[in-house]
Parts: sequence; structure tokens; C-alpha cells
Amino acid sequence: VRESTTTRQIFLSSSEVMENSCSRKNLFPTPIHQKARSPIRKHMTDEEREVLNKLVKGAGLTAVGLFTSKALAYLYRILVGRYLGPEAYGQLSIGMMVFGITMTVTSLGLGGGLKNFIPEYRSENDEAAIKGVVLSSLQLTTISTVLVGLTVFFSADFIAVRIFDSAALTEIIRVFGLLPIVARPY
Repeated sequence: VRESTTTRQIFLSSSEVMENSCSRKNLFPTPIHQKARSPIRKHMTDEEREVLNKLVKGAGLTAVGLFTSKALAYLYRILVGRYLGPEAYGQLSIGMMVFGITMTVTSLGLGGGLKNFIPEYRSENDEAAIKGVVLSSLQLTTISTVLVGLTVFFSADFIAVRIFDSAALTEIIRVFGLLPIVARPY
């Protein structure tokens, strides 16, 4: 009876298993004193290595920037909380929440569309299409920002009393509701 290769691979003897798993070659594939090169980097050209190095440096710089931003935001919250007190800090937080929701709603998700269409049109060298997409998204976000901002402004009393059960929030909601109109990058 002939033994097939797959059967042989499945039913190794115990001595073969020990020999394969405990050999010096498998335990220490590269001597410790030699620097192991990654199989990916081994076959890269100098230009590809340069691009990879730029990518890694950019990622590192982004990580440092994000960490710094988060640390400063945390410090800002501590200082504002201590200076204003708990009640005023809570009101400020509600105002910032209203601002964030308003900005999210008024963007209409067009940023993602721009990230998709601009590179596509740029690869086709279609500058007119890029200009059209950018202008259309600016027009739509401007209209939505004004409409939503005014809606929040005029319904601030309802939002403050019915949702948050505090008439003191009315003015804060009005200010933060109109803020996206001023803060929108046109």
C-alpha cells in the first residue's frame, strides 16, 4: 500500500515531530548578533524605502500632534472646571455639545464625498469637475449651516426647558447654535 504525501504529513512519527520542532534552525532562525531584515524591506528599491520612511515619520508626527492635542484639551478642561465651577462648566459642556451636533448635522457628510471625488477627478485632470464639486458642497453646507443655526437659535427656549429642564441654558444654546455660522470654514 502506497502512502500518500498528505497522509504522511498528517501522521508524522513522534521522533519526526521532535526533530522538526526542536531543531536549532527553527528555534533560532537568525543568529542574535546579525540584524534580521524583514522580507518586505529586503525586496524594496531605494525609492520605496524613502517613501516608507516619509510615511513612518508622518505617522509619528501625527501621533505626537494627537497626543499633544488630547493633553492640552484635558488641561483646558481642568482649568475651566476649576475657574468656572461645576454648574457653569456643565452649562459650557452642554453648549459645546450643541455646537458639535450642529456642526455634524450641517456638514451633511460632504467631506467624505470630497475625499472620494477630488482624487478621482484629479487623476482624470478634470479641473472643472473638481471646482464644481467643491463649489456645490460649499453652497450646500452654507445653506444647511444657516438653516440649522437659525433653527437652534429660535428653538433654544424649547431645547433648554423641555430637554434640559433649565431655562438658564437658553442664552448659551442660542450662542452655541449660531456659532457654526461664524465658525464654518468657507
